[in-house]
Amino acid sequence: MLGKLIKYEFKALYKKVLLCVAGGLLISILTLLMFQLTAASDGNNIMLQFFLSSGMIFSILAMLAVSILTLVFIIHRFYTNLYSDEGYLTFTLPVSSSQLLWSKLISGAVWTIIAGIGVIASFGILFVGILETAGNYVGEDLLLYINITINYYFSLTGIEPGLFIAETIISMLVNVFYGMMIIYLCITLGSAIAAKHKVLIAILLYFAITIGISWVTGFVNIIVTGISANSFMGSDDAYHIVTIINTVLYICIFGAAFGICKSIMNKRLNLA
Repeated sequence: MLGKLIKYEFKALYKKVLLCVAGGLLISILTLLMFQLTAASDGNNIMLQFFLSSGMIFSILAMLAVSILTLVFIIHRFYTNLYSDEGYLTFTLPVSSSQLLWSKLISGAVWTIIAGIGVIASFGILFVGILETAGNYVGEDLLLYINITINYYFSLTGIEPGLFIAETIISMLVNVFYGMMIIYLCITLGSAIAAKHKVLIAILLYFAITIGISWVTGFVNIIVTGISANSFMGSDDAYHIVTIINTVLYICIFGAAFGICKSIMNKRLNLA
């Protein structure tokens, strides 16, 4: 049944999210074309320069819009499907609250990742295209500088590149699910606490909870960093320990938030 729920969640959002991503890519491509036309005219065409400047601004705004709108779509879907009038129908389905949560977490995480890839691709199209238009030597010099900088960082810290990449990917995945779960927790708490102004309460709760978690994680990081420094650990060991502790901490917070949401959905559901 979980698979059917996930399929239904993807079906509910795929048009909106993919349209946003496609729009961001299209604006980046059009901006790149404007840059190439401006470069071909040796920068003498004032109208092309105006369109290029506007395109650059729109490209940046489009990248932001893709991320923000995707998140808005995910949040709106969660709220309306569970805590609006539609929730009466949703909670009559022969599924558990855990299955409902997991379907929305998986769907939300996947769409967040897809939107992120879309933003990176939009930036990459502009970045690589502008370098190619400006001249291959510019791109080669910049790529060489980036490569030297990365190699110097790894040689200085002693961090293994493969392990660094693996830890980064795992940490990013955990953070995506954790961030989504915190949002869902705040919406669920807001719906359980308030009969009116549920969205406003959820927003206030989000700021309060995220600030509180930031203080806790910051305090833990300070302690771990201090212990690492006093024990004369290498920078690579200290990095790995901090990354692992942060990941485990976020997983624990995710588990607690999931349990609270599940409990509220089972016992204190408020659809009024």
